[in-house]
Amino acid sequence: MKVETLLRGNDAQTDVEQYFASNIANIQNHINDVRDRCVREHGANMENDLEKALSASQSNKEMAANIRATFVSKYNWLDLYAIVFDDVTDERRFSVSGNVVQKLHFNKKCAAVFYHNKTTDSGSLDAFSNNETRALTSNYSKYAKPTNAVNCSTNGVGAKAVADQIACTLDRNATAWWGLAVVRRFVDLWSCCNYEKEVMTVGDAWTICLLLE
Repeated sequence: MKVETLLRGNDAQTDVEQYFASNIANIQNHINDVRDRCVREHGANMENDLEKALSASQSNKEMAANIRATFVSKYNWLDLYAIVFDDVTDERRFSVSGNVVQKLHFNKKCAAVFYHNKTTDSGSLDAFSNNETRALTSNYSKYAKPTNAVNCSTNGVGAKAVADQIACTLDRNATAWWGLAVVRRFVDLWSCCNYEKEVMTVGDAWTICLLLE
């Protein structure tokens, strides 16, 4: 800096500082742009990562753990919940809803990853207690056919109808949720997550995974 001052006068230091400050700002803007693009396009990126994970020759348990590890590393601003189960061609036998990416009938497997923006507040179950929620999922996990006990409209018989009734009950009780999976039993379903507020019930007819805010 002293050499620049001698060669160019007293304004040299200011010019050099402005030059470096401008370069640093440009670099930071580029980094922010890359980060923001990853956030904006995370849905498509997650679908590609899910397909790559399902291409491996692994058990469902190993695959669920691998998906969790990959996704937690790449999408660290999200709460994540992954499920993997054997391929089910009859789509009345499973239903996934909420914030989710899924890959079905691929490499003889089906998989879904639910995602949710992390918050500092872990949420509250004041509107509908944890015990009541578990009782709800336990109740519906037993039935091979849904009922109209909660006065919700259901079309057809199967996992989607069961999921619709669970979601309707949660909504009526002002219980916020962001992921719900209803899968017929005996398909070797495994789950893995980085989220604590999960309600998972295995019944005679269905396995139900519910993610609460």
